[in-house]
Amino acid sequence: MLIKWIKSFLSWRKQRLVLGETFAEWVVVDNGVPQGSVLGPLLFIIYINDMLEIISNSCEAYADDSKILSIIKNFDSIIKLQNDLDNVCKWSKDWSAELNLEICKIIHVGNNNTKFDYMMESQSLTKSDCEKDLGIYI
Repeated sequence: MLIKWIKSFLSWRKQRLVLGETFAEWVVVDNGVPQGSVLGPLLFIIYINDMLEIISNSCEAYADDSKILSIIKNFDSIIKLQNDLDNVCKWSKDWSAELNLEICKIIHVGNNNTKFDYMMESQSLTKSDCEKDLGIYI
């Protein structure tokens, strides 16, 4: 019964864009989890559960956000992190989950951290010295 209810909750949802007093036509949304819904964070975690299993490094997921954490000690750990990023890209294609690469960032913490270029979908990821995560600057 619960599965039927969740399926009904996720099926035949509609959305439209409203800009001022202009309304776009309604369109059916046939994938994803509704943003802002009470069930959204839980359904997102269920949805990405198998993605978390294909990542070799430590991975944290909260609501609609995931982070891969890696200590880079040598070239092998660089390759391991890049392989994780490649696996996430493959997972996203397999599940038709579009990645927003503009918000995917690499944060190098510490002075001895090798500043290697990491790629996702043939695009070099932006490096950052400081990012806000759940209201806290890292």
